[in-house]
Amino acid sequence: MDQQQAHALAQKFIDALHTLEQGDVKDAEQNAGALVELYSDDATLVNASLKLAGEERKGKEGAKEFWIEYRRTFGEAYSDFFQITTNDEAAGLFWTTKG
Repeated sequence: MDQQQAHALAQKFIDALHTLEQGDVKDAEQNAGALVELYSDDATLVNASLKLAGEERKGKEGAKEFWIEYRRTFGEAYSDFFQITTNDEAAGLFWTTKG
């Protein structure tokens, strides 16, 4: 993957998260689909909240569970991405979510 591809993938994540956030809570499972497709079957998802609870989510099913729970928890939310950094191997996305 080159830096341009990493940036395009980061933008897909941003677009998918905004779709989830802007959709109705009752449609969270359907609206999480684009996010879930960004994960591999052997992915491990960890964020600060999960880490504090000593938890992580595994694979596409774990990602789906995480993002549906995320959407239901926030009710109304919008994420503002203020920095994206990319290289040939990774992308770093920095944002705040207000809900």
